[in-house]
Amino acid sequence: SGNYDMTFDVGTFDYGETEIPLNLDAGGGLPYNYTVYVTPYSSNGTKGSTVTLSVPTELSNVTSAWKSFYKTVADEFYADFQSYSRFALVYIDDDDIPELWVKNSITDACSLWTYKNGKGYNVHTGEGPRNGYISGYYPKQNYFATRFFSSVNFYATNVRKINEDGTNTIVSQLLYQDNTYTHNGNVVSESQFNEYMGWVDDNFVYPDFVNYSAILNELQ
Repeated sequence: SGNYDMTFDVGTFDYGETEIPLNLDAGGGLPYNYTVYVTPYSSNGTKGSTVTLSVPTELSNVTSAWKSFYKTVADEFYADFQSYSRFALVYIDDDDIPELWVKNSITDACSLWTYKNGKGYNVHTGEGPRNGYISGYYPKQNYFATRFFSSVNFYATNVRKINEDGTNTIVSQLLYQDNTYTHNGNVVSESQFNEYMGWVDDNFVYPDFVNYSAILNELQ
């Protein structure tokens, strides 16, 4: 249900209506088979062709599923934190289903959720600045960053990726502790450390969060 833009090569075919089998990924790793009806404007069918795609109702059900899952997450978070609840739909990995980032606007306690292969997952939970709050994400590159700090002598940034099973893996770790700088466990200079941190600061973004009623509207 709805409009879907797509580009594909149907090759050369005879003039007149032609049936072409087509397999598409409907999102969330759920493939569907369609029949595409092509009516060419030119006699050899190589240019100016119109394509009509009949999309089964299952495709709209995929959208309904992730939105329903995220709504449940939002409901439960709001029940716990009420007016302090904040929400953002963000595109961290490269599929067409966004992730849901939720946080407490006072403490920065947060969690990140994803929907893959027909299932919803809690990717990460952070209790605030002292224990893994999410500081940003690299859109469509499948990276998000978490930070920890307890004093001027200790702070850390972990760059993570989302796995297909809904877990996350640390791919880069930056740590400053007791005047020592490390990257992935290796001691580096302050300038090297700042260069790595600069890459995170330059490429990772922080979303505009909305309140509970606004996220419900987005999940309609």
